[in-house]
Amino acid sequence: MTGDGAFELTSRAGLRGLLDEAWDNLLALVFDRPGVALLLLVALVLFWVAVAVTAYFVFSPSTHARLLRARGPRRWGRTVRSWFLRRGAGLLAWPHALIRAAQRGTTPPEQAPFTLMGRVEGASLRRYDRATPATLPPVLLVHALVTHEWILDLAPGRSFVRDLLERGHDVFMVTWEHPDAPERVQDLAATSWILAACDAEVAQAAGRPVHVVGYCSGGMVAMLRMAMRPAPHVASLTLVATPVDLQVAGGIFSVVRHPELRPSWALDGRGMVPAAVVREVFHLQRRIALRSALARRRLAGEEAAAFDALDRWLFHQRDLEGGIFFDLVDLARANPLVDKGLIDGVMVDPSRITMPTLVALADRDHLVPAGSSLAARHVLPNTTLLDVPSGHVGMLASASSPERL
Repeated sequence: MTGDGAFELTSRAGLRGLLDEAWDNLLALVFDRPGVALLLLVALVLFWVAVAVTAYFVFSPSTHARLLRARGPRRWGRTVRSWFLRRGAGLLAWPHALIRAAQRGTTPPEQAPFTLMGRVEGASLRRYDRATPATLPPVLLVHALVTHEWILDLAPGRSFVRDLLERGHDVFMVTWEHPDAPERVQDLAATSWILAACDAEVAQAAGRPVHVVGYCSGGMVAMLRMAMRPAPHVASLTLVATPVDLQVAGGIFSVVRHPELRPSWALDGRGMVPAAVVREVFHLQRRIALRSALARRRLAGEEAAAFDALDRWLFHQRDLEGGIFFDLVDLARANPLVDKGLIDGVMVDPSRITMPTLVALADRDHLVPAGSSLAARHVLPNTTLLDVPSGHVGMLASASSPERL
């Protein structure tokens, strides 16, 4: 080893020792003197108030593409800011630590087997395996952009995918690649092109038109795809818990469309919205994690396994591509799914959606108000409504969801 290398290692060890000693002294000071701890807490609160006030005046409510790019000091600042945002989100999620402890030693239920048909620029197309030939038309599932696809195949008896397979359908699914993948979805216009390529491939593989089913923001992607370009391979469209009128009061889009929202504030150094931030924005709509943790203690067997699988899905969100987040903000502000408008320079015209459409809405949905989904009846010419007595997640993940939905 060279002298310079040895000096560098010694310097690092010395610096680490100084930092550890300073941290120990700080902890000793806090625990030995409650008054000092209170002052530190007040100082921390004032610091975050100052940061919030500064962000309000410094950051723009704009969603211009230039705000997605960050280099040098701006990128370093976003990296530091996102670190604090993730830590704050972790503190808000403390009840999940109780559930994590209860899940220790458990294994997630196995997913239905599938074959990967291919990848299309940031998305994968899978075909679920069948033991017997399909007797009913093919179904293409489009999952939400900001969560994992597990919710559609949660556990035996609570699997939308398996129920469709058992009924005799040929089942396909579009799943979105992780934002860190070499090829990733950059914006909502790209999702429209991807879905158009996927429904054409499914129709070719199955030899007949495909029925598209979108869940939550996956339904928005399906609507945008049909409203942006012709869909000759699509026989029908089903929207499950899908927001249509994004300016209806309440729900998650009340946060996204807020005029005081500074979209660039949520981005990290990679231009992503961290998964922890996405998760807690959803959880803040209804804080039930502590009640869920207490309810978990009363469950056993298959019910406990299904609960654990659902909690894993709720907790493990995906990073959200900044371009998609900016488009969702624009979508909520301009509302082109109700009125014509542009997204990424492409015209969105809901009158192009002429195929039969089923709108399944949950009457206890806290993320997508029923009124938001009901707007499809006034926008789309050939619409049937299905009112499911459940919540946003329960309509897919409850034991009664196969019968209800």
